[in-house]
Amino acid sequence: RSVESKLWAIIGSQHPTARIYEAKFVDDLKLIANLNHHEGVKMGSFSPTDQHIVTCCSDQKVRLHIMPNPTSAVPVPQWKVERELDFPFICYCAAWTPDGQWLMTGCEDGYV
Repeated sequence: RSVESKLWAIIGSQHPTARIYEAKFVDDLKLIANLNHHEGVKMGSFSPTDQHIVTCCSDQKVRLHIMPNPTSAVPVPQWKVERELDFPFICYCAAWTPDGQWLMTGCEDGYV
């Protein structure tokens, strides 16, 4: 995702952290933020407006993170959890509508 004229990527893993990297080149990744969770992070996705990230986690929660606008004093944004949603099953994926107003999730129970 291109955010603030920089190429950023969000990576989830079995580790309870979603990591956001800035990529200058394919082999030059710089860790710029960690989004901490209680269990492994299945996936993360930037919203179409680049103001939010959604993460799906093994702890049966979907978290919506908000990015305050970076300033010259704080060039790397400090992501904050804006909302945390509980699900009865593990949520594996989430996708934004093109306008960023709605979010769809896919969970272990087979429903979207």
